[in-house]
Amino acid sequence: MTRAIENKQLSSLLNELKASLVNLYGDRLFSLILFGSQARGEATPDSDIDVMVVLNDPVNVAEEIYRMSDIGWHFMDEYGELVSIIPTAKSAFLDSAISFIRVVKREGIEL
Repeated sequence: MTRAIENKQLSSLLNELKASLVNLYGDRLFSLILFGSQARGEATPDSDIDVMVVLNDPVNVAEEIYRMSDIGWHFMDEYGELVSIIPTAKSAFLDSAISFIRVVKREGIEL
């Protein structure tokens, strides 16, 4: 899960996103993982930016999506990029029985 991000604009955006999420969550933030086409190096100009936000338990997914919505809109306004932020509980992330999380772990880049 540890690879370098080649695209400088993407790297800059992700650094700003990470700072925003660290500011929002502090110690609740366990990990940030870029996944999907951007992580695989298969992104097209129309690709979104998929980021899993792993939070220390407990996590109410609906509440966290709402809490992060202003951050997502900021990146749409500032960069013209759709950032799909997926909140996940640390306990679910560490549970390899969930196939979606296994894919994120396999192809993702930890930020």
